[in-house]
Amino acid sequence: MDYNLFPVFVEIVRHRNVSKAASVLGITQSAASNALSRLRYMLGDKLFIRASHGVVPTEYALKIAGRIEAAVEELKIIGTEESLRHIEISGITRRFRIVASDLEESLIVPKLVEYLGKDAPGIQLEIRPYNRNTIKDEFQLNNADLVMAYLVDSYANTTSMDLLYQDFCCAVRKGHPKIKGSISLQEFIQHNHILVSPDKGGFHGLVDDKLKERGVKRKVVVSAPHFLSGCQLCAYSNHVITLPRFLAEQVADPFKLNLFELPFQMDGFTIGIHWHQRLDNDPEHKVIRELIQKIVRDQYHTLQ
Repeated sequence: MDYNLFPVFVEIVRHRNVSKAASVLGITQSAASNALSRLRYMLGDKLFIRASHGVVPTEYALKIAGRIEAAVEELKIIGTEESLRHIEISGITRRFRIVASDLEESLIVPKLVEYLGKDAPGIQLEIRPYNRNTIKDEFQLNNADLVMAYLVDSYANTTSMDLLYQDFCCAVRKGHPKIKGSISLQEFIQHNHILVSPDKGGFHGLVDDKLKERGVKRKVVVSAPHFLSGCQLCAYSNHVITLPRFLAEQVADPFKLNLFELPFQMDGFTIGIHWHQRLDNDPEHKVIRELIQKIVRDQYHTLQ
């Protein structure tokens, strides 16, 4: 039995497409098709049926997929762990695909790029935007090595590591005509607001839920998809914006913003990194995870 054929099977199951599987493996489509033909003969099953946009696994293929994928990933680890047991980051040559929102991009990625630029010239970073609607595929289809985000939902076969807890504060532009010092709840709701809503858009968020508990309401006049664009809009208006604290402290000077405590209690959240369990024991992946953890600890002097 030729076990070199099984990675082809794994990627076709993940992508439901022979061409995409070939691309991921770095082989031609004809080579992938030939491997699939040999697998069909070896296993005595059709394995995949043609569909309008690719292929669909047979019942037998779905039944064995989990065991084959686990075996393939274990063989990868066995093949590399001995030589990489004491791996140095300077010796890694690899592209890491990281999915992150602009919050994590601003707080963590710049320091990561700085470190890698000096000490790991063989590492490439591919940063892609976080999208709640497609995040499941990022994990299951092996489209991302790491997801760096605050995840509301849980996903099967993923491992998570908490990085950084932060609460909220609010900001206005320096020179604001009315808000000079601390801000009261009445002042807070009287002013126009900018809402940052990366996932869903719209004009209602966590702050509005908290205000509703108090029987009051604010007026959101701008809904922005990114924190940095929201800060820029705040800098050019008299609107109020609510921000995660560490981001607010980082951008206050560049955007010329004054920061204030919220006039009500609001819980914070924890940023984490998340990856598919198939990468748990990948030694190179472990090195980059530990580096991110160290960067957060050194930069923000906290680790949850």
